[in-house]
Amino acid sequence: MNDLDLLKRVSLLAILKKKDSETIDDVMENLIDTNMFLSRDEAEEIFRELRNSNYIVGDTLSMIGVIEAKRVEEEFRQ
Repeated sequence: MNDLDLLKRVSLLAILKKKDSETIDDVMENLIDTNMFLSRDEAEEIFRELRNSNYIVGDTLSMIGVIEAKRVEEEFRQ
């Protein structure tokens, strides 16, 4: 797994775990604040790729996004 894959996977998991009152942009800002991304541009690129791959639809995860995020969550638990 390369770093890009890891960033996408952690982002999906963060979106899955977001509070109902939070938006996708809030999640991205929180991840930027934790220095997970090297820059805002990198974060925006990752989230754009997730949208283009249909993991994110509107302001939520698609069914594919939910399945992948739950898979990531299970892998991190092991």
